[in-house]
Amino acid sequence: MNTPVAPLAPEPTAAIASCLVIRTGHGDCLARFYPARYQLVLARGTQEEKVDLGYSGSRLLERLLQEPGTVVSREELMSFAWEDRVVGQGSLNQQIYTLRQVLGDEKTREIIQTLPRRGYMLNPHYLDLPPSDNEIVDSPAVPVPTVPASIPVVPAVPAAPPPATAEPAAPTRRTHWLLSGIVLVVAGITLLVLFLQLYATAHPQDSRARLGATSIRYQEADPGQRDQLIADTQSLAQRMAALATRPVELIISRNADFFEVLCVRGQGQVQWLMVHKDQLSMLDEAQLRGCLP
Repeated sequence: MNTPVAPLAPEPTAAIASCLVIRTGHGDCLARFYPARYQLVLARGTQEEKVDLGYSGSRLLERLLQEPGTVVSREELMSFAWEDRVVGQGSLNQQIYTLRQVLGDEKTREIIQTLPRRGYMLNPHYLDLPPSDNEIVDSPAVPVPTVPASIPVVPAVPAAPPPATAEPAAPTRRTHWLLSGIVLVVAGITLLVLFLQLYATAHPQDSRARLGATSIRYQEADPGQRDQLIADTQSLAQRMAALATRPVELIISRNADFFEVLCVRGQGQVQWLMVHKDQLSMLDEAQLRGCLP
């Protein structure tokens, strides 16, 4: 007696590589990133353009996309993108600059945001997330029954309103969140003031200058390098002082091939500007005003 043999199950099809979609600063252009392929595709309607980010650039974007809205330190990004190599801060700065150019974010810096002295963060508002499996339900269409003409249609009687219940204590919850927000803002301003005080104490040899209502501090302990920093950024400081409409302090330093400018405004507000030495003369007024009060 022959035993029936069960039919072989079909082989599973290959899973489609996961894709993360980023809204760019190029109008209607979307960036589709495939971490498994180290591939970035810019899509405008039906037109697509593949962009080669290289291994380190792809790994850098992958790490930022792992935790959107969370600050990732510069050390962690360097360890993830260059896991088997030892590189300097300039390599990370150059890769961030390249990613911003590809995403159309080199001027606004809203997609990849910089947190001074902390690291970088990918803005989650620029991500297009696909709907989850629980939100997609393919159900057959249910036909709508028709009422024969011979049967009169009786209007529906409105249901009795539910009994009145006590209002939830929404004002109490709102007040709680409002007080929590105020406490966090005050704590943030206090920490910023302490940081600036400690920074000033730790850099007693910084050189200071003043142009009108603009105070300028050049952060460099070595006298020779400080004089070179002042000479290289003199034009930048003069342009920013001419554009400033309110008192502001500029803290200027150099990191490898990049110049960093901290714009310290009133009430503890701080903006940060970073530019490559070869791009210094190409900064327009809109970029400079973005750092000023």
